[in-house]
Amino acid sequence: MKAFISYSHADDSYLALFQKHLAQLRREGSISDWTDNAISAGGSLDNEINKALNEAEIFIALVSPDYLNSNYCYEKEFAEAQRRHEEGSLKIVPVILEPCDWQNTPFGSIKALPKDGKAVALWNNQNTAMMDVTAHLRNISNIEGADTSTISKVASMATKKYKIKKDFDSIEKMEFVDKAFNDVTKKIQDNLAEILSIDNIKARITENNDNEMSCLLVNRNKISENEAALKIYKSGRNQSQSQTMRFFQNSEYWIKFEIGQSAHSRSEYVFNLSFDEFHLFWVQNNNYHRQEEVISDTTDMVNLVWWIFRGKFTTIPL
Repeated sequence: MKAFISYSHADDSYLALFQKHLAQLRREGSISDWTDNAISAGGSLDNEINKALNEAEIFIALVSPDYLNSNYCYEKEFAEAQRRHEEGSLKIVPVILEPCDWQNTPFGSIKALPKDGKAVALWNNQNTAMMDVTAHLRNISNIEGADTSTISKVASMATKKYKIKKDFDSIEKMEFVDKAFNDVTKKIQDNLAEILSIDNIKARITENNDNEMSCLLVNRNKISENEAALKIYKSGRNQSQSQTMRFFQNSEYWIKFEIGQSAHSRSEYVFNLSFDEFHLFWVQNNNYHRQEEVISDTTDMVNLVWWIFRGKFTTIPL
């Protein structure tokens, strides 16, 4: 996996630490990283950077106040990365080095590292933070290097040495949905508990039963549109389905998330239960295209929705 590392030279010490932690990934052949340090004396800065960007498969941005303040990093390198990210030819991974206003930039809609977007500088041990980053990069490398042309191929990669064909009945599928729903709502509650420590942030669970969970988030740090709601449903709940839901649903068994500030401003994310001869697993339709993406577990499901939720409605990292 060819990685372009975008950084501010004011953050050289963080870059050095990060590159030390990439050592094992390099040995494994999982990653080949490039920075502008590779440009020889007399080389054309713009040409070399453009060439490396065009060849990159992943754009790693070391985000800090200095990075956001850098016209070259933010307005040139990141702007080109955004263009390729939107066309689907490049993956952007922000690594937050120091606290800054990154949530109010396009980075705010992308899952950031380390865990929960907690800046490396805020960790008791910065090596632990970088280990979390490299673990996620290894996972990305494994996914990018795999043949994921069909759902069955992705599922078969997770199959153990001994494969036992199964005929999943309706009860097994319902139990799979129930367990996932319970996992999801527990993780959401844990996330809400964590953000209550932030000044001027309020959170309240407004509904919590076997089929639905709803919560309200209030951010007093925002002047307008400072309230957001998150609802989670699962199949088996008697309800009229929206047009979006009918479009995305291709299974009798599903979990749905609604994110919005009002009924007129709402986004819906549906995860459908799918299966092959060996496994039950979750898939999500990619936006409004009939392409399905396998979701490895409920943690990834929650992380995807939570990052969208907090990035869309908050002005500070939660």
